[in-house]
Amino acid sequence: MRKSSYKVNVQSQSLSDICLIDDYFKKIKCSSAKKVRLPTKLKRFVVLKSPHVNKKTKEHFQLKMYKRLYYLLGSFFSVKEIIQKIPKGVSLKVTNLGLSSENSAAW
Repeated sequence: MRKSSYKVNVQSQSLSDICLIDDYFKKIKCSSAKKVRLPTKLKRFVVLKSPHVNKKTKEHFQLKMYKRLYYLLGSFFSVKEIIQKIPKGVSLKVTNLGLSSENSAAW
């Protein structure tokens, strides 16, 4: 069976979903998986509580976006299995980097 190398970009607002995908990559039969942690993006919002009377009272909200980048060496079917088992709310982008031989699998 021919093995290809894939780049998988994962984004989620929940860190538990990212950890679940990390555990899944440890269980799967991909011969090598390299994980790169990308910086977490923060979006902060400030909203006035009352537009007329209390202009100084404000509410603060923030959204965090966690990102990971994986390099996998495996078959198409193993990557397809990954795509089918991801939880809802997780953005996944898979890029095929091409065919690679068994001996030159150095990252």
